[in-house]
Amino acid sequence: MKKTLPFPVENIADMLFSPALQWGNLILFPGTLPNLEGKNLKSPFVGDQFRQIIRKMEDSLKKCGLTFDDLLIVIILLKDMEDYDEINEIYSLIMKKNGGEVDLMPVRACFAVADLPFHAKVEVFYIAGKPGKLK
Repeated sequence: MKKTLPFPVENIADMLFSPALQWGNLILFPGTLPNLEGKNLKSPFVGDQFRQIIRKMEDSLKKCGLTFDDLLIVIILLKDMEDYDEINEIYSLIMKKNGGEVDLMPVRACFAVADLPFHAKVEVFYIAGKPGKLK
């Protein structure tokens, strides 16, 4: 049975999606965008935008009692594949913990798309899970 997780989100009534869904031991997170000021991006740079998304991911995982080690799949949407190397460099640094790599890297896909909401340069969708009871 699936259920929406009670994440504190502003204007949740206006959202056309859940902030996160739990289905068994899986948590499905919606596409995560960089930080906005109103409807404007805080930074036009893909590296900054990706780091902001990573911080949001870490916070959302933590609220579920999870970490990057619990990621099962990460799907990255890029406005421009020219940004692929920069994203990979940042991603590889994030997937390290205490000087070592996460126990098992998540499955990952990266796609170029025509456009993203708010003209962001990157958006990330991810699924995490853990055997046993989730928080």
